[in-house]
Amino acid sequence: MKIHKESGVVIWYILAGVALFAALSFTFMRSANQSSGSMSKEQARIASSEILRYGESLKQAVQNLRLVAGCSENDLSFYTSGWATPSDYDNANNLFAGGNFDCFVFQKFGGGQSWSKLNNLTLTGLSEGSYITSAFAIEDIGTAAPDLLLMVRASPEVCTAINSQAGIGANTDASGVVSTYTAPFIGSYTLVDTLGDVAAHADLAGKTYGCFTDAAGESVIFTVLLDR
Repeated sequence: MKIHKESGVVIWYILAGVALFAALSFTFMRSANQSSGSMSKEQARIASSEILRYGESLKQAVQNLRLVAGCSENDLSFYTSGWATPSDYDNANNLFAGGNFDCFVFQKFGGGQSWSKLNNLTLTGLSEGSYITSAFAIEDIGTAAPDLLLMVRASPEVCTAINSQAGIGANTDASGVVSTYTAPFIGSYTLVDTLGDVAAHADLAGKTYGCFTDAAGESVIFTVLLDR
């Protein structure tokens, strides 16, 4: 009888240990899942660096096409099958169907750049998270003419990391700016609005990259690809 009692006690401890382990595993997994909903400072720093590297690579490609290939600012093309609607970026001055890709940033025989949707952690779950536009000017960058910009929708954490690197104090409020930064560049430059020209987003003036909050509350990162 004594042996049976000891065996019963041992089995009870084993079952209790299994139950405790299961509870701890559940708690750990639940905590991990909750924390994955927000981005850590290190994740934001990595994502911001990725965006800046991508922007710099496009800027370099634009410069090379202008200086080496002799492409005009109006003939640059960002057409690629990567976009949700590639035809949106078919430059009217230099159509894809024409077959001459010398001034195409994302073509092998042009700029040779790889199109990227960027790390999913940087985006806000929208089908299109990045844009090339020519509707905005950055105050104190070049002239008052609109610049060629890469725009990237990002999380607030990445926005903060970008502005920290740019020497901008906080996520700058540009909610009063017309939200047409999603208009694709197709060869013409039409000024719609200027970033950095009023107090609410004055910290953006003179910056070749930075981040602002738009009228919809989205965090938007810009990188100047060509100042005009």
